[in-house]
Parts: sequence; C-alpha cells; structure tokens
Amino acid sequence: MKHLTVLRTTLFSPFLFLLLLSHPSQSQNSHSVHKEFFLVEYIKINPGKTSEYLKNETTVWKSLYQERMKQGRILSWALYQVAYPSGSQEPYDFVAIQTVKDWAAIEHVSAGTEEIAKKLFNKDQLAAYEKTDLIRSRVKQEIWCREDAVIKTNAKVPPSKYQLANFMQVANGKWEEYMSMEKTLVKPIHEEHTKIGGRAGWALFVLHQPSGAGIPYQAATIDYYDRWDHMGNPDESSFWEQIHPGKSPEYIERQITGTRVLLRQELRILVDFIQ
Repeated sequence: MKHLTVLRTTLFSPFLFLLLLSHPSQSQNSHSVHKEFFLVEYIKINPGKTSEYLKNETTVWKSLYQERMKQGRILSWALYQVAYPSGSQEPYDFVAIQTVKDWAAIEHVSAGTEEIAKKLFNKDQLAAYEKTDLIRSRVKQEIWCREDAVIKTNAKVPPSKYQLANFMQVANGKWEEYMSMEKTLVKPIHEEHTKIGGRAGWALFVLHQPSGAGIPYQAATIDYYDRWDHMGNPDESSFWEQIHPGKSPEYIERQITGTRVLLRQELRILVDFIQ
C-alpha cells in the first residue's frame, strides 16, 4: 500500500490540533497544494501537571520553535488540546505540530537542540526546559504530508480555532479508490460548505512514518472551524444533489464506506501557534 504522511499536532489544554500547518481556507482554493510535511507529536500530561506543562510549552519551548523558524528549519508550529475524547484513559491530551517545507528539511529540525537551548535560555528557562520529561510524556511522533486541501492563503490569518481530525483505515487494495473518493466526490462538498461560511477549510493527509502492517490508519482528514456553532452537523444534502446530480445517497455511501473505515475522530482546540 502506498504510504502517506501526517501532521504533528499539539492539543489544546483549553487548547490545540494543526497545525497544523498551513491552515485551510475561508475562501475555496482548489489549486494544487504544495506538499509540506508535518511533524506531529502526541503528548500525555502527568497527573496534576497541565498548568505547568502549558506554561513550559507556550513560553520556554515556544521560544525554541521561534528560533527554529528564524533559522529556516520550520515554517510554523501549533499546539492543540484534545477536547474530545478526553480523560485519564485517553492515550494523549495535546498535539504539537511543526511544519517543514519538504522531506529533506525533516532531518535538520531537531539537530543541535541541546546546544541551542543552552545558548538561548537563561538559568530559569533552562531549568524548566530540562524538567520537561517530568511533566509530560511524548506518546508517539508521526510524519504526515498534506495531499489536498481547501486552505487559507493569507499567511496573516491565524490557524482555525477548532479541528475535527478523522483518522482513516484504508481498505486493502483500495488506496487509489480512496484518494479519488476524497478528492473528486467529497472535496467539492467541503468547498461548497466553506464557500457559504459553514467551515474554515478542509485537508487530506497521508501518513509517511511510521508505516507497516501494524499501523491502524494510513490517512486522515481534518475539518477546520473558526466557530463552535459551525460544527453542529449541518444538513449538506442539498450540496450533494447540486454537485453530484444523479448520484443516489446509496451510491455515495458505497463509495465512501467501501474504501475506508473511520477509526477515530478528535475535536482539537488551538492553544498557541507561531507562523
């Protein structure tokens, strides 16, 4: 199966998700999307340490990300808190995402971090930096690539406040059909929804690392929203009839469910970012 790459997301502690990344747009741009990569870290906070973690991440570590951006190692950084699902039994609480311009740039993102920290931080900041592993655990790291999107084009526009992340398990032997379904069947619906102001954007990502038979999902989509009330399951039936005339609801359902299984859905809230 072809492997694709996902974003690094940091969740909001009332919070994160995407980064990621270049952010989907309030206008519907359907032009080809430059394939930036997203380094996504999933973070679990030690009991009672959320406030300390947020202070550490949004001050000490944020300055480190700013230095990486200054040096041209990353294009942006964002931290999200996972609002739903949440709780002590969930594997992670926050998602942190760094965006890089291409695959080659990934190798240099973290190079020399210890030396940079010693030069960049004062005594108190360095002590907080060195204490990071006592307040949180990095559950896993992934590399994603954005395959397609309806995205924001104005660099001055901040990331959307809310992300609805959908992790997809692609059916065996159905990769091309899945990609086609997302890009030609579903994307026009997201474009129309964005056009009338119901959402801020949409993006399709593929997971590059890790890969292999033991990885449950291979792709993800993210729905972006600027307002909470826009996430209330709007009736999109008219969009389908308008954009895909003659295609029955049963046919559309078969095209979607026949290519993938939605394994997990997360609602993330933006905590902080630089871009």
